[in-house]
Formats: sequence, C-alpha cells, structure tokens
Amino acid sequence: MEHERVHPATDQSERLSRYAELLRAENERLGLVSPHVLPQLEDLLLAPCLSLAELPHFQASGKRIVDLGSGGGLPGIPLAILKPELTLLLVDSQLKKCRFLEACCAELELANVEVLHARVEKVRDRPAPDFFLARFFKDLRLLAAWTRRWRQPGTRYMIFAGAEDESQASVYDLKLQDTHALGAGKVAHEYLAT
Repeated sequence: MEHERVHPATDQSERLSRYAELLRAENERLGLVSPHVLPQLEDLLLAPCLSLAELPHFQASGKRIVDLGSGGGLPGIPLAILKPELTLLLVDSQLKKCRFLEACCAELELANVEVLHARVEKVRDRPAPDFFLARFFKDLRLLAAWTRRWRQPGTRYMIFAGAEDESQASVYDLKLQDTHALGAGKVAHEYLAT
C-alpha cells in the first residue's frame, strides 16, 4: 500500500537539525545514543523516524502515542516535530534522560509532548494509547506484561529491531500485523493488542 511521503517543512527541518545538534552535544555526558552512530545520526536514526511518520497510522489527528524507554527521544521527538497533530508521551526510567527530553521539548517548542520519568511497568492512571513505540525491547513477554493494564483491545505496538520471541506474540494477546521497512536497515514490527 502506498503511503503519504513526509517532506518536512522548513521549520520542521530546522527543528530536526537542532534536535540532532542537541543529541550530539549531550551524548557523551548522558549516553543518549550509541556513540558509533553519531557520525551518521541523520541517516541511521532520523531517517527511519521520517519513514515511521509516513505510515498511514500516523496520518490521523489526535492519536495518542507512547514512546517506551525513550532515552534520547527516538523516535518520539522526531515524530512530534513531523506530526504536531499527534500527542506523545515519552517514558524513561533515567532522570538525566528525562531532563534532556524536557529541555529538548522546551527548546524545540513541542507542545504536543509530555515527558514522564518512570519505569514502564510502574506507569498507572494513564489513558490507553493508540500506539506504543519501543526501540530495542528484546523481550516481548515483558513488554506485553508491563503494558497490559495500560492498553485496550486495538492498541498497537510498533517494535523496532524485533523481539526475540515474536512467534509467541499470541500468548501475550498480541497479533503480528505487519513489518515496516524504515530504511537504514531498520524495520519495525507492528502488533495489535487483542
């Protein structure tokens, strides 16, 4: 299925560039992304976020997206820049990373983002999102268990880098829906909560 191509407006391109600068400036001190990707940050980390923003699921206004283990803000911050009509919650357990995310959101004037300092499994009293985004969650069993009380039937998961136990997804009330090529050798597996 063909989907809408995202071409960032000038303001969005400037914000994405500024975000990349902030990541580079703070990475050594905070450990936001792997140091070996910094020379190719735009190609290896930001380009897949542009591809994610092109998916049909992210075209509708008002969707609630939760970026689990947000770290340096990928893919949440680029998605918030490209899709201001979405509402994003960035969740991370490390306070230093949450402070970085809050500073980025303030500097980039991202009114559609909230940062939550919490462990994923401890989050309570939040509305069910339309989507969970997760990079580098290798254990689908844990991810499903930690988010079970937070989701509802129809909540979707977009899991980057693949989980080790995808074949067991149905055991966790998740059904593999699709696999999306995001460029730079990255893929995201899309699951539906049943």
